[in-house]
Amino acid sequence: MTAARPQMLRMLRDRDVLPALERELASAGVDGYRIEVGGKHPILVFDHNGTSRRLAFAGSPRNPWRAAKASVAQLRRILRGVSA
Repeated sequence: MTAARPQMLRMLRDRDVLPALERELASAGVDGYRIEVGGKHPILVFDHNGTSRRLAFAGSPRNPWRAAKASVAQLRRILRGVSA
């Protein structure tokens, strides 16, 4: 895995998915995170309750609103400790 390039981060911020994930992480009290480049999808990596967690999300969704909603729901499951 490699760290995301600044160009990719700008693209992800222009879509609604990354800002929605950032808001959810902030509301859960997660301070830091990083974005890695996976095969097809960017991967959000963060620490929660002493363990490293990973979430692959859509980098270029067809429907940004729906992708943001689905990614936030998956992140909430991870934060609750429910695997899906």
